Amino acid sequence: MVAAARGRTARSGVAINGFEGGQMPLHMRMPKRGFNPLNPKDWNEVRIDRIQAYIDSGKLDAKAVIDAEALIAARVIRRAKDGVRLIGSAGFTAKKATFKVNYATAGATAAIEAAGGKVEVIPAKAPWKKTPYAG
Repeated sequence: MVAAARGRTARSGVAINGFEGGQMPLHMRMPKRGFNPLNPKDWNEVRIDRIQAYIDSGKLDAKAVIDAEALIAARVIRRAKDGVRLIGSAGFTAKKATFKVNYATAGATAAIEAAGGKVEVIPAKAPWKKTPYAG
């Protein structure tokens, strides 16, 4: 004859799912990642009206190509980070300005092209990839 279960498992309503005898449960030990990317990009977001102010003050040349290096030289941004994003939709009047950036909003692109300029979107730097172990 088989003995009936006694003690905790024989009682109703006391079995706790995920309980590991006082040890921290596995689902609480694992890192929480959620919907955040593992390697997020850190962009320099620059408003086009701010670029226009630098062009008007003479610190930035509208006839030359405006890219990350030109923005650093004019002290619009401190460092290149992962790339430059143009944002904004008004306040840009410089004629024939050419931009080489990693991203530009639709409003910023429309405002620059309405003023007679051009926006060239270049791809961002490739993310660092770990090489597989050769053995």
